Amino acid sequence: MGFLKAFVTNVQRGKRLQPWVAVLGKPLLDGTPLSGLSEKIADQNAALESLLNFCISDAQTGPIVRAYGATRADLQAMYGEILFCAGVWRGSNYVPAAVFGFPKPLEHFLANRNKISDVDLANQLVTMFETHTYL
Repeated sequence: MGFLKAFVTNVQRGKRLQPWVAVLGKPLLDGTPLSGLSEKIADQNAALESLLNFCISDAQTGPIVRAYGATRADLQAMYGEILFCAGVWRGSNYVPAAVFGFPKPLEHFLANRNKISDVDLANQLVTMFETHTYL
């Protein structure tokens, strides 16, 4: 029963993240006229702010953020680091956004971000989402 409950909880969490993931995972240059670029950037900035608010206040991820003493500025910088090194989709998860919605990858990133290279850490995060060990 424990596994099934955890699975259902994480499926629900994934569905809750989808609006943010959908906006943040959409390429800026996707054939849309350049005149619409500033609107897309504004949408992505708003989605990121909303996702970070969720991460900080959520019952599962908020305590992890506080335990590592991460600030909103730290989380924004982390998003940029992950985006640069691992701006990829794995299944229905856009890795840079999904890291902030699931406790295991968030804790893994916070625990290791100053211990190993950004590229190695990004590869580990991608692997977590490829192998579903983020649950």
